[in-house]
Amino acid sequence: MSANLSTSASSPRRLLVRVLLPIVAACALIAGVNIGLGALGLKLRDSCWGKCYPEYDVVYSRAVEARNKGKRVIAFIGDSRIEWGIDPEAVQAALERQNVRDVEVFNLAIPGRNVRTMLTRLNEAGFHPDMLVVGYSHLSFYWSKNYVTEQPHHLSWWTSDLTRIRSFVQRKIVVMPYALSELQNFLRTGVSPAGGSWLDEVTLSPRGQARVHYKMPQDEAVAFQKNAYKGMYSVAMTDDMIAETNASFLKDMSVQRAHGARVLLLKMPLSAWALDLERANERASLADLAGYLKVPFADGNEVPGAVEMESFDGLHLAPPAATIFSRWVAENLVLPNLK
Repeated sequence: MSANLSTSASSPRRLLVRVLLPIVAACALIAGVNIGLGALGLKLRDSCWGKCYPEYDVVYSRAVEARNKGKRVIAFIGDSRIEWGIDPEAVQAALERQNVRDVEVFNLAIPGRNVRTMLTRLNEAGFHPDMLVVGYSHLSFYWSKNYVTEQPHHLSWWTSDLTRIRSFVQRKIVVMPYALSELQNFLRTGVSPAGGSWLDEVTLSPRGQARVHYKMPQDEAVAFQKNAYKGMYSVAMTDDMIAETNASFLKDMSVQRAHGARVLLLKMPLSAWALDLERANERASLADLAGYLKVPFADGNEVPGAVEMESFDGLHLAPPAATIFSRWVAENLVLPNLK
C-alpha cells in the first residue's frame, strides 16, 4: 500500500518535470529570442517592403519609378480591405474623366499588415507620394493586428528589460484568444487558418489590386471571418496603448507631410455583421483619429447602399462593387483634396 501511495504521490512531480518544465523552458527561450531580436531592432524581420513577396515589390517599384519620372503619384496603403477593395485603374480613369491626367495611381496595400508599419517602411525608403490614402481599419489600427504583432521599430521594444518582458507577455496574452479561435475553426472545418491555404488564388494587377478566389464556399468564409474577428476583439486595448498608437502614427505621418504628401484616411465598407461587431468594440473612431491627425477622411459605410455592396466574406469588397466604390473614392475623396 505504501509503495502504491509513493508512486501515486510522485506522479504529479514526474508530470511537472517531464511536461510542464519543458513548456516553461520553451516559453522562456522564445521570450529570450524575442527580446534579443527587439534589442537588435525588428529590421531583421521587416527589412523589405511588405512580406518580401516579389509581386508586391514590383508594384512598389513602379510607383517609385513614376515618382522619379516627375509624375504625381497617389498611393493607397492598408491591409487586405484596401488591397482587394480599391481598384487603382478605376480611380485613375475617374480622375482622367475630370481632366486630371498627370497622376499615376497605385495600390500598395498588403494583406495582414498594418498602416503604422507600412508608413514606417515608406519613410525609411524615402518614398513620399503626392497623396497618401491610408486605409483605416479599426481592428488593424487599434487592436491585435497592429499593436500586438507588428509594432514599428521605435515602439517595439522599450528601454528597460522589465518593460520588454511585460510587453512580450502582454502581446502573447492578447494574441492567445485569436489563436485559439483559429485552432477551433480548423478542428471544426478542416481548413487551415493560414490564408494561403484557404485562398485558392491571389493575383495582383499591374497597379496593385488583388484579384482573389476562395477555396471554401461563401457561407463558410463568412463563418470563418466571424469566428476569427470575435477572437481578435476578445481583449481590449488600453487608453495608453491607443494614445501611443496615435502619437506614433502622427510622428510618421508628419514625415510624409514635410515632403509635401497630402494624407487622407479612408474606411472601407463592411457588411452589417462586421460593422456591428466593430461598433460594439470601438475604442476610438475614424472621426476621432482624423480630428487628432487633422486630416480629411471618408467613411465608406456612409455611402448609400454600402452595406449591400457585394462582399464575399463580409470584410472585402468583391467585383464589381470594388470598382464602383473606387470611382466614388476618386470623385468624393481624392479629387477634392488633390492639389
